Parts: sequence; C-alpha cells; structure tokens
Amino acid sequence: MPMISSLLNTIALQAKPKGILAQKKSGQSLTQRNYVKSESELSFPNLKNILNAEKYTFEVNASKTKTRKSASKRYKVTPSGKVLHRRPGKAHLNGPKSSSRKNRLSHVIELGKQQLSLVRTVLPYSKLASKRK
Repeated sequence: MPMISSLLNTIALQAKPKGILAQKKSGQSLTQRNYVKSESELSFPNLKNILNAEKYTFEVNASKTKTRKSASKRYKVTPSGKVLHRRPGKAHLNGPKSSSRKNRLSHVIELGKQQLSLVRTVLPYSKLASKRK
C-alpha cells in the first residue's frame, strides 16, 4: 500500500487546492494532502494489478501465556468471578499487635476493582480472565 499513497501524493501535488471538505462535490474524493480530485482522474492502469495482487498469509507460533504460580497461590477466584485474597501483615512480628487486629487480618476479603486488571494478566486461564468487563 505504500505505493498507492505515494501515487496519491504525486497527484495531490499536481492538483490545485479546491478548498475545504464542506465544498466537496459529489463524485469527488479527498486525497491525503487535502486536495480534491475527481475519481475519474484518480484511475491508474496499474492500480487494479496492485489491489488484486496475491495476498500472503503466515503463521506465528506464539508461546502460550503462563500462569504466575505466586499469584495462583495468593488469589482464589470464586465461581461467580470474585477474587479473594488474605490480608497482609500477619506473617511475623505479631507480639505487639492486639488480638482484635490479628483477628481482623486473618479474614479473607475480596480484591478491589482497581487490582482486577493486574490479576487478569497474571492469571490468564481463570474465570476472571474470561469475564472481561
């Protein structure tokens, strides 16, 4: 396609500017440099050969995305699609913490909405990844 755009650019440089798009008449098209030429003047003998050329396809063997094992151990996805995690801060140094604080930190809570996109990327095969909103 770079060949077509270069052809249009050379025609646009030779054409006279016709003004803005609002003054465009029917049967005319706008080129890349904002010059208007009629469609009959934009026909090229080799343009049909360029557009009807063979299209090449190729395959890319991309590797599958892996689940981050650390994330799969930290987060649990429920059948309804919610993500649960444990509260941080109870692994060590629990002596000076009050029992109510330790009890509050031991509960499992739902992940915030801001973090869902991050968890989707590290858990690509969970129900959460298929529930894109």
